[in-house]
Amino acid sequence: MTKVVLVILLAVFCHTLTLGQDEQSPKLIRENGIYKIETYYIESDASQDSLLTTISYFNPVGRRVEIEIYDSLQLNNHYEYDYLFDSIKVVRRTYFRNELQYTATIENDEYGNELYVEEYDTSGLLSFKYNFTYNSQQQPIHYICYDSLGIINEWKKEYFESGNLKKYEQLWPKPLRKVLNYKDVGGDNHNVDSKYYRSVSIFENYNNSGNTMEQIESRNAQKVTLLGINGALELAPFDVLLDQIYYHDSGLKNYHRQYVNNKLVGIKKFRYFKF
Repeated sequence: MTKVVLVILLAVFCHTLTLGQDEQSPKLIRENGIYKIETYYIESDASQDSLLTTISYFNPVGRRVEIEIYDSLQLNNHYEYDYLFDSIKVVRRTYFRNELQYTATIENDEYGNELYVEEYDTSGLLSFKYNFTYNSQQQPIHYICYDSLGIINEWKKEYFESGNLKKYEQLWPKPLRKVLNYKDVGGDNHNVDSKYYRSVSIFENYNNSGNTMEQIESRNAQKVTLLGINGALELAPFDVLLDQIYYHDSGLKNYHRQYVNNKLVGIKKFRYFKF
């Protein structure tokens, strides 16, 4: 593996770990009395089999305290989270096959947003650290991530007064450097240079199913690797990614269908357990 490829993979990995939001909002989890969520992967509509992919556990206020990630029905790795006052995440522990690998300490602002995170392995060596800066609307405007050798990922964002994204600037690593400018067009984000497109549509009682369906369509002019519903998802330039997320009346997710260029990638199904 070349050094450039390694740097890119580390940058993607670091960015993935900063996606601190739970799969669904703590408010919904709390209001529906959920203590556990299981997700299953289904290859196609005709498939008779489903594979367990994750099990998440929640505290009474709806914060995720543990997530187990499975591979072919075998526990692969899991994460544990400690909270201050049950709401502010302060520690994350990473395990592989039940063996502790990393421990991260997390500093938050008064709103509970992550400001600064440091993660170390069991020998005390730095794995990575990152920090966020936010605007007055609590939107992230600057992110930078380091490993023991230096910066591995950095970006900046600007927003319109409406709150929609105005500009995205990838600063590091060098092979991924880019600047994307957007038009303020409500729920749709259009890159001015037509290099990026994202559209969001909401359909209530979709096909008389009783479910609300959120449809998200996006396209990039570059090759990208994303976290899909069944792991890493590689997209070629101008591939069209379509996500269809179906919701119960309660607001909780029912299932998630994902397509690339109109071809079904897979289906994620959610199963809920109440206190």
